[in-house]
Amino acid sequence: MAAFVPDFEHDVFVSYTHADNRKFRGDIGWVEIFVNDLREALGQKLKRNQAAIWQDPRLGGSTPFPDTISEAVTRAATLLVILSESYPTSEWCDKSASS
Repeated sequence: MAAFVPDFEHDVFVSYTHADNRKFRGDIGWVEIFVNDLREALGQKLKRNQAAIWQDPRLGGSTPFPDTISEAVTRAATLLVILSESYPTSEWCDKSASS
C-alpha cells in the first residue's frame, strides 16, 4: 500500500528504542499497541483501510543500523519519534532520526 501523500511509500515512520517498549497486554509492548491504534485511527481519517506505518519490531538495541531503516525513513511522509527514556542514548535511533 502506498502512502496517502504522493511519492511516499509510508505515511509514518515510527522511530523508537525497543528497550523502552514495555509489555502491558500479554506479549505486546506499549509502542506496538500505540502503532496499531495509530494505524487504524489514521486510516479512518484518510478514508483508507489502514495507514501505511513503518516500524521494525525485529531490531534490538545492539543491532547495527541497517540500510532498510535508512531507506524507509526517506520514503516516509512523516517521522514520528517516540522520545522515551533510552531513546537519546540509542545509536541506531539517533541515526534514523538524522537520515
